[in-house]
Amino acid sequence: MLRFAFQRVVGGLQNIGGLERHCASETELPLRYAKDAVQEAQDLMRARHQAMKDGATLWTQRVKTTRERLTALRASPHPNARRIAGQERKLTHQEAQQAFYPQHVEAGTFPPVVFGTKKRWLDQFKALDDPLAEQERQQAWRKEWDESRNGRLSARGDRTQRGNPLLRVRAGTDHWILEISLDCLKPGNPDAQVPRYEKLEIPLYIARTVSKTTGPVNGRDYEGLLRRVLASGDPYQVDMLRRQGRYQVRVTVEEVPAPIQTDPRHGWVGVDTSTFLALCHVLPNGNPHAFATIGAPRLFDVRSPQRAALVGGLAVETVQWAKARGAGLVVEDVQFLMIGM
Repeated sequence: MLRFAFQRVVGGLQNIGGLERHCASETELPLRYAKDAVQEAQDLMRARHQAMKDGATLWTQRVKTTRERLTALRASPHPNARRIAGQERKLTHQEAQQAFYPQHVEAGTFPPVVFGTKKRWLDQFKALDDPLAEQERQQAWRKEWDESRNGRLSARGDRTQRGNPLLRVRAGTDHWILEISLDCLKPGNPDAQVPRYEKLEIPLYIARTVSKTTGPVNGRDYEGLLRRVLASGDPYQVDMLRRQGRYQVRVTVEEVPAPIQTDPRHGWVGVDTSTFLALCHVLPNGNPHAFATIGAPRLFDVRSPQRAALVGGLAVETVQWAKARGAGLVVEDVQFLMIGM
């Protein structure tokens, strides 16, 4: 429905109401599925137009920066020919990108959209020399391609329906159920105004494996969050994806912001970044009250993933130090500029 609706929304071939009814009749699914698909197609079209405008602005700025850097390199007392050649190649590429986006902005168009990702589409052309191996590869690619384009069922939430009327999550004492609304049933009463749907219930697994380092799953209590949303009746979106013969269910909810636990009357904690973090708790009258220095000795000796984990640990430790004092954080805004010599 999404691909069908997108082509007609872009081409302006059909009015929205007629398109929704046509999609519902072709798929024999409730009309609300079709409404969600048409709405997603409209959002995708607007996003692509906005991407063209953002791309034109971005590459114009990049071309300007590269030209300034190239001018500075050429005016240097000791010009580096290798760096100048590299910047010239970079400028040629950026100018080509700069010319690509404005033409779409002026014409009100955008490049073709590939449903199923462009990378997966190009994978079909990587042929093998062995005919039998190539046939197996094509069959595997076709299955993966069909799943990426067709293996999805999505429904938006509705506050008036207390959650999601088409893909409803229900919680039991020790299990979860996903209730899927399918074909519309014929009402027993011909005068009935409320449509009734065939329901399919399947068991749903919510990640609950506890992390050894953070406690909850990835630092989050997914079951508790979902139970809160179901109890409050807040809307939530559900996406079912078929991947490699298995089904993944993604539930999107709106989280309530965490309560503020700091107070200006308790002062502020200033953070200075260097080879370590220097913390200073300053009272409202401006007098320093407490100091701390935290750091990770292995921070500059490990690979990027380990370094990111260590930096995350330092950030948690900093927040906990400020939270214990009820003070807010003040962090310097550092910008590193590279000037060609």
